[in-house]
Amino acid sequence: MERFGGGVPVNNGLYSIPIDIADLPEGWNYIVLSAKRPATRWTVGVECFINKIANQASVFVPALEVKNARIAGNVTNNTGYMLEDDYSATGCYSLSEGYDEESPPEYIKLDEDGIPTVQYSDGWFYNPVTIAQQALRVYGSYLQTQSAADKEKFLHFANWFISNQEENGSFPYDFSFAMRPTVILPRGFVSSMAQGQVLSVLARAFVVTDDEKYLACGARALDFMLQSGDTDIFQGGSRSLEDLCNSNSDMKEYRELRIYEEYVFDPSTYVLNGDLYALLGIADWSAVASENYGAAKAKASFEEGIKAIEVMLPYYDFYGWSSYDLLQYTADDLDPHFGSRYAHRCHIELLHVLADLSGSETLAKYAKKFAEYADDPFWAQIEVLARN
Repeated sequence: MERFGGGVPVNNGLYSIPIDIADLPEGWNYIVLSAKRPATRWTVGVECFINKIANQASVFVPALEVKNARIAGNVTNNTGYMLEDDYSATGCYSLSEGYDEESPPEYIKLDEDGIPTVQYSDGWFYNPVTIAQQALRVYGSYLQTQSAADKEKFLHFANWFISNQEENGSFPYDFSFAMRPTVILPRGFVSSMAQGQVLSVLARAFVVTDDEKYLACGARALDFMLQSGDTDIFQGGSRSLEDLCNSNSDMKEYRELRIYEEYVFDPSTYVLNGDLYALLGIADWSAVASENYGAAKAKASFEEGIKAIEVMLPYYDFYGWSSYDLLQYTADDLDPHFGSRYAHRCHIELLHVLADLSGSETLAKYAKKFAEYADDPFWAQIEVLARN
C-alpha cells in the first residue's frame, strides 16, 4: 500500500481512510463529494462508507457547517404526490399534467382539429408527449364528470395516435432537438417516454370502448419500445446499460439490462423521468392488454426495467438532488445536469408509484430520499457548504 500526498493510504488506485464511527462526535454528517462539485449527504451510519461511483470521494462535515448552510439557504419546496397512491391502469393518471384548454400557454397552438402543436426554434410541431399528457388529463376529467363530451375529447386524442403511428410502431419527432449544447438529437428521433405515455392513453381508450383497434396500436408501440436502439437509434426505444457500465468496472455484470430512453441517442442519455414514464406505460399495458396484444411481454419487460433502474438509481443521487440524466458518465466533458424542481418532483412521484406497482424496496427508498431532499433547505445551499 502506497500513500498519497504523504498521508492518505492508496490501495489499488483507491484512496481510503478508515474511520471508527464511535470516534466521531455526535452531529457530524457524511458528504459525498464529486470531482466536479458536491454531492449526497447522509447522517453517519453503518451504510455510509460504501461509495464505488467513479469520480466521487467521501468526507465528513461537522454539524456547524451544515447548520450555517441551512441558515444561508432557508428555502423549502414541500413535495406532495401528483399520482394517486392507489394508481391503476384504468384510473386517473394525473390531473395536473397537460395544459388549460381555455388559455393554453404561448408555446402551444391548437391545430384545426384541436390537437396541440408546440413551438420550437424551427417552427410548430406535434409532440407525442404533449398530446398524450393532454389526453390523460382529459381522461381524468372524464372519470370525474362521466360526460359524453370529455369521453369524446379523450378518444379524439387517442385516435390521433392511431392515425399518426409509423409502420414500425413508433411516434417519431419531426424536428431536431438540442438536449444539451453538444447533444443534438437528429430529426426523426424517437422516445420511449412518448411510447410509454401513448400506451397509457391507449390502455384507457380500450377500457372505455372495448375496441381492439387501440390494443393493436398499443401492441405495435410496445414492440417498438422494447426493440434495441443500441446499433441504430431510429430502430428501437431501449438501450443497454453498456455505456454506463463501461465507466465503472463494478457495473459490468449489469450491462445487458435495458433502460427505456426518453431520447434514444449514442451515447446513451439515461434520462430518469423518461424511463420511469415509459415503465409506467408498460405497467399499464400489462394490466389491460390481452396475451394476443403483448400482456406477458409487457410484464416481463416491466420486471427487467425495474431491475435496471434499481441498479442505476445511485447514479442519479447527486448533490442532494436528483440528476436529470447520466450524460456526465457516458459523454465527454459534460457536467451533471440537475433536474428542475418539476423534474425532481416527477422523479419522486413516479418512483413512489412504481415502487407500489413493483414492490421494489429500492424504488421506495429513493422516492423517500428524493422527497426529503426537496423538503430540506440544506440542499438549496450545497454550494455554500462546499465553499465553507
